[in-house]
Amino acid sequence: MNRLTTFLLPLALVVPAAVIAQASPEPTAVKAGTYAIEPNHTLVQFSVNHFGFNDYFGTLPGATGTLVLNPKQLATTKLDVSLPVE
Repeated sequence: MNRLTTFLLPLALVVPAAVIAQASPEPTAVKAGTYAIEPNHTLVQFSVNHFGFNDYFGTLPGATGTLVLNPKQLATTKLDVSLPVE
């Protein structure tokens, strides 16, 4: 492969994906309601930096909770999450 092909092939794969990507909905178009976290489909991931020398990463499965959402009054939105730490 020449250099031009090496450059254009990844570009040809990325540009169409950006063109057909779904646009973000307007915040007021989101339905108000109570949404539940599904423990079997949720992982909470975190990282901790130790004095700039090491990064430690962790994953906590089994989170439970709810999101009460009112897109017309975002100040009233409530998020309640519980993490099983053993």
